[in-house]
Amino acid sequence: MTKTLRLTAVLLLAAALLPDLRHHAAEKALYQATALLSSALSGNVPGADPRRLAAAASDLASRIARTLPFDPRPPLVQGIARLALGDASGAEVCLRDSIARAEKPEALLHLGRALLVGNRPEDAREVFRRAAWLHRIALLSLPGAFREDALAEAEALRGRLQRGERVEIPAVPAPRF
Repeated sequence: MTKTLRLTAVLLLAAALLPDLRHHAAEKALYQATALLSSALSGNVPGADPRRLAAAASDLASRIARTLPFDPRPPLVQGIARLALGDASGAEVCLRDSIARAEKPEALLHLGRALLVGNRPEDAREVFRRAAWLHRIALLSLPGAFREDALAEAEALRGRLQRGERVEIPAVPAPRF
Protein backbone atom coordinates (compact mmCIF):
# COMPACT_ATOMS: atom_id res chain seq x y z
CA MET A 1 0.00 0.00 0.00
CA THR A 2 2.76 2.47 0.84
CA LYS A 3 4.53 1.69 -2.42
CA THR A 4 1.34 2.47 -4.30
CA LEU A 5 0.94 5.76 -2.42
CA ARG A 6 4.57 6.69 -3.07
CA LEU A 7 4.24 5.87 -6.76
CA THR A 8 1.02 7.89 -6.97
CA ALA A 9 2.68 10.83 -5.19
CA VAL A 10 5.67 10.69 -7.55
CA LEU A 11 3.41 10.55 -10.61
CA LEU A 12 1.31 13.46 -9.37
CA LEU A 13 4.43 15.50 -8.65
CA ALA A 14 5.84 14.70 -12.10
CA ALA A 15 2.55 15.67 -13.75
CA ALA A 16 2.53 18.95 -11.83
CA LEU A 17 6.12 19.81 -12.71
CA LEU A 18 6.14 18.74 -16.37
CA PRO A 19 4.56 21.97 -17.70
CA ASP A 20 7.11 24.02 -15.73
CA LEU A 21 9.97 21.97 -17.14
CA ARG A 22 8.69 22.49 -20.71
CA HIS A 23 8.27 26.20 -20.06
CA HIS A 24 11.79 26.44 -18.61
CA ALA A 25 13.24 24.60 -21.62
CA ALA A 26 11.36 26.93 -23.99
CA GLU A 27 12.65 30.01 -22.13
CA LYS A 28 16.20 28.68 -22.38
CA ALA A 29 15.76 28.00 -26.11
CA LEU A 30 14.31 31.50 -26.56
CA TYR A 31 17.43 32.93 -24.94
CA GLN A 32 19.52 30.89 -27.40
CA ALA A 33 17.44 32.08 -30.37
CA THR A 34 17.83 35.69 -29.22
CA ALA A 35 21.59 35.21 -28.85
CA LEU A 36 21.82 33.72 -32.35
CA LEU A 37 19.85 36.64 -33.78
CA SER A 38 21.98 39.16 -31.90
CA SER A 39 25.14 37.53 -33.27
CA ALA A 40 23.69 37.54 -36.78
CA LEU A 41 22.82 41.24 -36.59
CA SER A 42 26.03 42.38 -34.92
CA GLY A 43 28.43 40.11 -36.79
CA ASN A 44 30.37 39.47 -33.59
CA VAL A 45 31.06 35.78 -34.25
CA PRO A 46 34.24 35.60 -36.35
CA GLY A 47 33.94 33.24 -39.29
CA ALA A 48 30.21 32.69 -38.81
CA ASP A 49 27.78 33.34 -41.63
CA PRO A 50 25.22 35.91 -40.38
CA ARG A 51 22.57 34.48 -42.70
CA ARG A 52 22.98 31.00 -41.21
CA LEU A 53 22.79 32.42 -37.70
CA ALA A 54 19.61 34.33 -38.57
CA ALA A 55 18.09 31.23 -40.18
CA ALA A 56 18.94 29.16 -37.09
CA ALA A 57 17.37 31.82 -34.86
CA SER A 58 14.23 31.82 -37.02
CA ASP A 59 13.94 28.01 -36.96
CA LEU A 60 14.46 27.82 -33.20
CA ALA A 61 11.98 30.63 -32.53
CA SER A 62 9.42 28.87 -34.73
CA ARG A 63 9.66 25.72 -32.62
CA ILE A 64 9.45 27.72 -29.39
CA ALA A 65 6.35 29.57 -30.60
CA ARG A 66 4.40 26.31 -30.47
CA THR A 67 5.51 25.66 -26.86
CA LEU A 68 4.74 29.22 -25.71
CA PRO A 69 1.53 29.93 -27.67
CA PHE A 70 0.66 33.17 -25.85
CA ASP A 71 4.15 34.67 -25.60
CA PRO A 72 4.86 37.43 -28.16
CA ARG A 73 8.65 37.01 -28.02
CA PRO A 74 9.14 33.86 -30.17
CA PRO A 75 7.32 35.26 -33.23
CA LEU A 76 9.06 38.61 -32.65
CA VAL A 77 12.49 36.94 -32.80
CA GLN A 78 11.40 34.89 -35.81
CA GLY A 79 10.05 37.99 -37.57
CA ILE A 80 13.23 40.00 -37.01
CA ALA A 81 15.29 37.04 -38.27
CA ARG A 82 13.08 36.69 -41.37
CA LEU A 83 13.48 40.42 -42.01
CA ALA A 84 17.27 40.12 -41.66
CA LEU A 85 17.14 37.33 -44.25
CA GLY A 86 15.27 39.61 -46.68
CA ASP A 87 11.94 37.79 -46.34
CA ALA A 88 9.63 40.77 -45.81
CA SER A 89 6.41 38.80 -46.27
CA GLY A 90 7.53 36.04 -43.88
CA ALA A 91 8.60 38.68 -41.38
CA GLU A 92 5.21 40.36 -41.69
CA VAL A 93 3.38 37.11 -40.87
CA CYS A 94 5.53 36.49 -37.79
CA LEU A 95 5.37 40.07 -36.55
CA ARG A 96 1.59 40.17 -36.93
CA ASP A 97 1.47 36.97 -34.88
CA SER A 98 3.59 38.64 -32.19
CA ILE A 99 1.31 41.69 -32.18
CA ALA A 100 -1.78 39.46 -31.95
CA ARG A 101 -0.31 37.81 -28.86
CA ALA A 102 0.57 41.12 -27.16
CA GLU A 103 0.90 44.45 -28.89
CA LYS A 104 4.38 45.77 -28.15
CA PRO A 105 5.96 48.85 -29.74
CA GLU A 106 9.07 46.92 -30.82
CA ALA A 107 6.94 44.47 -32.79
CA LEU A 108 5.11 47.36 -34.43
CA LEU A 109 8.38 49.04 -35.39
CA HIS A 110 9.72 45.87 -36.97
CA LEU A 111 6.41 45.29 -38.75
CA GLY A 112 6.70 48.82 -40.16
CA ARG A 113 10.22 48.03 -41.35
CA ALA A 114 9.00 44.81 -42.98
CA LEU A 115 6.27 46.77 -44.76
CA LEU A 116 8.86 49.29 -45.97
CA VAL A 117 11.04 46.48 -47.33
CA GLY A 118 7.91 45.04 -48.95
CA ASN A 119 7.38 48.39 -50.72
CA ARG A 120 4.30 49.38 -48.71
CA PRO A 121 5.33 52.77 -47.27
CA GLU A 122 1.77 53.96 -46.53
CA ASP A 123 1.01 50.84 -44.50
CA ALA A 124 4.37 51.28 -42.73
CA ARG A 125 3.47 54.88 -41.92
CA GLU A 126 0.20 53.70 -40.32
CA VAL A 127 2.06 51.13 -38.21
CA PHE A 128 4.59 53.75 -37.11
CA ARG A 129 1.71 56.06 -36.14
CA ARG A 130 0.29 53.27 -33.97
CA ALA A 131 3.69 52.69 -32.36
CA ALA A 132 4.00 56.41 -31.62
CA TRP A 133 0.56 56.38 -30.04
CA LEU A 134 1.48 53.44 -27.79
CA HIS A 135 5.01 54.48 -26.84
CA ARG A 136 6.66 57.52 -28.35
CA ILE A 137 10.19 56.69 -27.17
CA ALA A 138 10.12 53.58 -29.39
CA LEU A 139 10.30 55.77 -32.47
CA LEU A 140 13.79 57.08 -31.83
CA SER A 141 15.19 54.37 -34.10
CA LEU A 142 13.14 55.44 -37.13
CA PRO A 143 14.27 57.61 -40.02
CA GLY A 144 13.49 61.27 -39.38
CA ALA A 145 10.68 61.63 -41.94
CA PHE A 146 8.66 58.79 -40.41
CA ARG A 147 9.57 59.70 -36.85
CA GLU A 148 8.56 63.35 -37.05
CA ASP A 149 5.24 62.66 -38.80
CA ALA A 150 4.27 59.86 -36.41
CA LEU A 151 5.20 61.85 -33.31
CA ALA A 152 3.40 64.97 -34.52
CA GLU A 153 0.22 63.05 -35.21
CA ALA A 154 0.39 61.17 -31.91
CA GLU A 155 0.80 64.46 -30.02
CA ALA A 156 -2.12 66.01 -31.91
CA LEU A 157 -4.30 63.02 -31.02
CA ARG A 158 -3.25 63.21 -27.37
CA GLY A 159 -4.09 66.92 -27.33
CA ARG A 160 -7.53 66.27 -28.78
CA LEU A 161 -8.10 63.51 -26.23
CA GLN A 162 -7.11 65.83 -23.35
CA ARG A 163 -9.59 68.42 -24.62
CA GLY A 164 -12.29 65.78 -24.37
CA GLU A 165 -12.66 65.30 -28.11
CA ARG A 166 -13.34 61.94 -29.60
CA VAL A 167 -10.30 60.46 -31.37
CA GLU A 168 -9.74 57.47 -33.58
CA ILE A 169 -6.73 55.48 -32.39
CA PRO A 170 -4.33 54.63 -35.24
CA ALA A 171 -4.84 51.03 -36.35
CA VAL A 172 -2.54 48.43 -37.87
CA PRO A 173 -3.46 48.02 -41.55
CA ALA A 174 -4.89 44.66 -42.53
CA PRO A 175 -2.51 42.17 -44.11
CA ARG A 176 -2.44 41.80 -47.90
CA PHE A 177 -1.48 38.19 -48.30
